[in-house]
Amino acid sequence: MSNVYDSSLLFGLIEDINICDIKLSPYNFRVSGAIELGEIANSIRRHGLLQPIIVRTKEDHFQVIAGSRRYLACKSLGWKRIACHVVELDDMQTFEISLIENIQRRSLTPLEEATAFKIYVSDNG
Repeated sequence: MSNVYDSSLLFGLIEDINICDIKLSPYNFRVSGAIELGEIANSIRRHGLLQPIIVRTKEDHFQVIAGSRRYLACKSLGWKRIACHVVELDDMQTFEISLIENIQRRSLTPLEEATAFKIYVSDNG
């Protein structure tokens, strides 16, 4: 895995998507508690969604690449649609971008980070 992902991979469209057409990624590395999601939901309720979530297209739905906590918070607020940055990525690119985003934000615990790298190595060599 390179230290910096190619930002040209993230060209795509920004559009509002029905929240029921979006599913979480299996590459969700963070474990969020109800309190943390509640805090994010309260912030979104007060200030709105300041940054779209990043999704990719799958067979019959969209899959969250980055912004799973924002997605869950908006869902808990009863939102019907959410702003999404829609990109086309394969499984390996999706995994790498999800992992890099979390590492750059220093939002993973050492155990979550180790588990993510173990999955990356076992799936991709």
